[in-house]
Amino acid sequence: MSCLLRACREAAGDRQTFDLRYADGVVAARGALEPGRGDQVFDLGGAFVSPGLIDAHVHLGLGGPPEAAARASFAAGLTAVRDLGGMYEADPEDPLGPPDARGAGAAEDMWDRRLRVVSAGRALTRKGGYGAFLGVAVSDRAGLLAAAQAEIGRGAATLKVIVSGVVDFASATVGPPHFDAEDLRELVAVARQAGVPVAAHANGPEAIGIAVAAGVDSVEHGILISEAALLAMAAAGTRWVPTLTPLYNLRADPRWPRLAEIFERHLEVVARGRELGVILVAGSDAGSPGVPHVSLHTEISLLRHAGLSPPELRRAATGAAAELLGFGDGYGRLEVGACTDLVWFAEDPFEALGGAGVRALGVMMGPGRN
Repeated sequence: MSCLLRACREAAGDRQTFDLRYADGVVAARGALEPGRGDQVFDLGGAFVSPGLIDAHVHLGLGGPPEAAARASFAAGLTAVRDLGGMYEADPEDPLGPPDARGAGAAEDMWDRRLRVVSAGRALTRKGGYGAFLGVAVSDRAGLLAAAQAEIGRGAATLKVIVSGVVDFASATVGPPHFDAEDLRELVAVARQAGVPVAAHANGPEAIGIAVAAGVDSVEHGILISEAALLAMAAAGTRWVPTLTPLYNLRADPRWPRLAEIFERHLEVVARGRELGVILVAGSDAGSPGVPHVSLHTEISLLRHAGLSPPELRRAATGAAAELLGFGDGYGRLEVGACTDLVWFAEDPFEALGGAGVRALGVMMGPGRN
């Protein structure tokens, strides 16, 4: 099917209108175009067009029914998410299917071919440490590697390893890593052999440092990160998904008087990471405490406060996220020849400072890519 979108404006681009031909999920042409045979013509009236937005850190199994979260995400202009662990119940009527099918495919279409879900299956953590509710707790290196191979065998499109606990908001400290450098190096080797990336939940300089040195593909959260770790990430090309939204949403909670300070410091180090060339990817941690689903626009707004320009924000929520999720063929770009989903808004979503309440006017999805 070929569609001609007339009077588009490019989100995070200039304000000149153009036409865009979209055929079978591919940007076929853009500029001043005339309708061709078989084109369905849509006048967007100056709406802002973007590649489909991607939230690179969500928990679909937390914070409410996964199907509701997926549909709400789609309405906000998200076309893909990376699901990094959650509590699931086996339910034959669940649109996700049985547990052993939930990680299948690097870009699997779900919910009536709408939201694309890249799933880590069950997260991997240490017995007695944080995160057992997100997946599998292991006792040693052999157990870690066996659990990783089991998740890959169940169809996980990425691996999630919990390298540290959460930050103690009262003391602004984090405990020792759950795994050592050799544990993580061997885990990364197992993942590389299977062609699966590794996402490392890591807070504190020690945990972040060993995760980056081991070659993980992304650091998730990265609270209390050091300058040395930022430099190492920039040099290695490690992606950083800083998940500013949870700290922002909880910063006024009287139980944690230092949380506002931790948030401000995290915002500052994200700005520093940008200066150093760290690849930043937008992920909201939706589903975690205090973070409702469809929080990506809040995360984008916070990244803007950290100094990212609108084009940098678009890359963080589209192209860079697509690369991290393993989408190829130009997904996340509006260039001719790019195979991507499209979404459009009344206002430029990368210029908005508030974030909450942003909704898509329309979405066009291409075919699935596995």
